[in-house]
Amino acid sequence: NIEARKGEPYGVLFGTGYLRDDQGRLLLTASGQIRQDPVRRILGNYNPDWYGGIANRFSFGAFDLSMLVDGQWGGDIFSVTNWFGQYAGVLESSLRGRENDVCDPGVIVDGILPDGTQNTSVSVCSEDFFHDIYGQQESAIEDASYIKLREVRIGYQLPTSWVSWTGFSSGSFSLIGRNLGLWSKIENIDPETAFDASNVQGIESSQLPTVKSWGFSLSLR
Repeated sequence: NIEARKGEPYGVLFGTGYLRDDQGRLLLTASGQIRQDPVRRILGNYNPDWYGGIANRFSFGAFDLSMLVDGQWGGDIFSVTNWFGQYAGVLESSLRGRENDVCDPGVIVDGILPDGTQNTSVSVCSEDFFHDIYGQQESAIEDASYIKLREVRIGYQLPTSWVSWTGFSSGSFSLIGRNLGLWSKIENIDPETAFDASNVQGIESSQLPTVKSWGFSLSLR
């Protein structure tokens, strides 16, 4: 859920998480699976610490180059694409633990077994591991920070002799590229997403890939 809870910042992500001890270590079952916290709790907040961007323009003779880079730092997102994709075994990340065969070598979770020892040898079949954490929304909470190369524009000021015969005094031609680069910690999706136009933000589901586009502009004055 996306909630406005009394005493908490607006926009918290509220759901099921992993069970941990007082030191923050994962608590496991005897078979090495992650235990679920029986109490639903705050898993994150979709509001970023800040948005920002920087634009630069350089010129050399008749040519000019402009670039726009922007992004956000902080904020969390619940990715249904990654959550369900790992459960269904269709993402590259779901290869974990089945590099040799379906359950070989399996997944060894770094956590605490019921006898209080650190798990170093009890493995879980990959399918069982991803099916198990599918019931825990914490497994799909991701850092929504990103940086984008939003736009690059290369322009050329046309010589007066080229445009004078058209009845115009000056002109310019530009090549324009948008969404040319994305740097993010999240795999498979673009963190710049919206589930709908309401207050329910911070949730991503079945997102289409962000479009990279190229175009041109001809301006006559």
